[in-house]
Amino acid sequence: MKLVTVCTSAVLLALAAGCGSSSSSGTGASSPPTSSASSAAVAASSQLRLAGTITESGGGTTIEVGYKVGPIQYKPPPQAVLSGCNITDPATISQTAYSAGELVIAYLQGSLDQQLNLLTDQMVSGGNWQGVVAIDLNGQWQCQQDYGPILLDVPPHSVDRYPIWILSQVLTNQQPTVSTAEADSWQFSSLGFTFTGMVYPTTTTSGPNAGNCGGTDILMVYAHLPFTVPDPSSGQPVSCQPV
Repeated sequence: MKLVTVCTSAVLLALAAGCGSSSSSGTGASSPPTSSASSAAVAASSQLRLAGTITESGGGTTIEVGYKVGPIQYKPPPQAVLSGCNITDPATISQTAYSAGELVIAYLQGSLDQQLNLLTDQMVSGGNWQGVVAIDLNGQWQCQQDYGPILLDVPPHSVDRYPIWILSQVLTNQQPTVSTAEADSWQFSSLGFTFTGMVYPTTTTSGPNAGNCGGTDILMVYAHLPFTVPDPSSGQPVSCQPV
């Protein structure tokens, strides 16, 4: 059953309204758009489209993570983003497609401060995707490094917004651009974030890119219903339904 709360609606409305790109506290078509712009201006709210939210609930705790995402582009983002992820190799930079976005983290239920673990190399999955998500934390771009996740201290009932860049290392000489089929296979994964101590949470999704696929809620990066995803066991396509 879909978890519905006033706070959940507020998060979706905040995402849809495009409330800016800096961190703050408080309460169709499946084809991926493309852009050749390389300046920070692509991160402007007018360029970002609402994807939806992933909500995890368990043990008296509920967290919701919401995403907006912009066009796929093939020129690198600002140097500060690459430096924050320790990406300096020209080959890696040329093999990567880039998408600006916004991440909203809402701590909806619970009365104690919690630590959120961000695994930014697991925030996106599906198809041939590999890469990492860069996050602007207090003016400093960061990516998960080999030594472990990014740790955030999250107070109860907070809603915080962070600019992000999705760095998708999927380009080759044979496929120098991202195909529609490839982009439509990308998902925002709940494995990308966990609260310390939350075990086996119930996961639900909502928003324009959300669907229920074989009994499992998922959130796509670019695809809108109708879409299919591979069954984890058989590999056969599973048709997804509205959540």
